[in-house]
Amino acid sequence: MKNRKLTIDMINLIMGLGIIALAVTAFASMPLNRNLFPVIFMMGTVMLSLNAAKFFQKHRLTAIIFALLSLVSVALLITSLLQIAF
Repeated sequence: MKNRKLTIDMINLIMGLGIIALAVTAFASMPLNRNLFPVIFMMGTVMLSLNAAKFFQKHRLTAIIFALLSLVSVALLITSLLQIAF
């Protein structure tokens, strides 16, 4: 159980650093790197989903909040993909 939580935390740490690097790159030259936004939102969705799974056993309310935020992040992902496509 603790090993699983540590693994989730390490994945979140690595993905968080990746999101920061991608966001800096995306905002540095906005028109050229707008294709990075779906990747950023996808990574954020994965992080939120992992946190929902992590807290599901003991803290149900926290897990539900993370799951709802994950759905919001999916909506942002779809919106950014549609903006790129059209």
